Amino acid sequence: MTSKRIYILGIIFLLSIIYFESAESQTSTKKRRALVIGLDGATGSIVHKRVWKDKKAPTLQELMTLGKNAPCLHDQRDSCARAHSGPIHDTNFYWKTGPGWASVLSGADSLNHRVKNNGHEYLQTFSESTKNYPSFFKRAKDARLKTAAAGVPAFISGNGDKGIEFGVTDYECGLHGNGPNVDINATESCNLDFRKSLDHRDSGRDEKLTRWLIDHINNSSVDILMGVYDRIDEVGHDNGFDGNKKYLNVITETDTLIGRVIRALKSRVRYQNEEWLVITTADHGGHRIILWGDHGRFANQDNAIPFVVTVFGSNVNLADLRYPVTHMDVHPTVMHWFGMSSPQANGKIQGL
Repeated sequence: MTSKRIYILGIIFLLSIIYFESAESQTSTKKRRALVIGLDGATGSIVHKRVWKDKKAPTLQELMTLGKNAPCLHDQRDSCARAHSGPIHDTNFYWKTGPGWASVLSGADSLNHRVKNNGHEYLQTFSESTKNYPSFFKRAKDARLKTAAAGVPAFISGNGDKGIEFGVTDYECGLHGNGPNVDINATESCNLDFRKSLDHRDSGRDEKLTRWLIDHINNSSVDILMGVYDRIDEVGHDNGFDGNKKYLNVITETDTLIGRVIRALKSRVRYQNEEWLVITTADHGGHRIILWGDHGRFANQDNAIPFVVTVFGSNVNLADLRYPVTHMDVHPTVMHWFGMSSPQANGKIQGL
């Protein structure tokens, strides 16, 4: 065999290796994962102002720019995302934490999940309604996906201003006495493979949540992850859910924490061949009462919230959001990301 022939065969061999490696990379599938970022008490118009006018929330700006979001220049704009419709249709309902996150988790309007307020007498309703409107955690876990969530009452049961206070997520696991069938120190439950209860009285709870989220982003077994940042709501109650300096500043502080979470997620995309769906929203907005703030039954204030859908590491071209946008859209969007339908949800798939 001549040296020229050997050379040609060698070139053909190398080209075949390159071809097959390229074909293999094109057919390989990335691991799909999802992160839901909860901003408790984030008023849609004030978040919009902090992001676009003040330019003091660069992480949220990045998520909005790379993805699709419901712009909320003013609380009465139709383009704002909305919380559930309960108080509009039934004056016994309130835009509070428990009902808000119940709608996010189940994709059901409050008139269907029937959670009206934050007390046990209201939250326990979710133990029954979840049979028809299960959370995306429960549906995912039943499908053998791994789920993880962390937060404070009334999202997850834990210690609060009045001692032990309950969270709507835990009521999906049934009732035990005058509370849900989940201990506040439990690290797993019927709907969560990884569970973390944070103390509402702890000023460092959002920092601890950030570290917990990063740890579970780096845990490749977790498929669906959710964390609820709490200090926005606390500062809103103390100072008003409007454009006051302290409320604006806490949005920026939370944005910085979220930035660390997104950097960790980007690292997974870059080095671990993963693609991520990230949804950012709130349970409710709020309003001002003289020197402080509250949220209850004021339409176009208490129900105006942010809603952002972003993907990382994916070839998915996000579609424009379909209006009206509500936080009930989280459930069907997350389920669709993992190839599951949500026939019981009142929300709609967004972006995908």
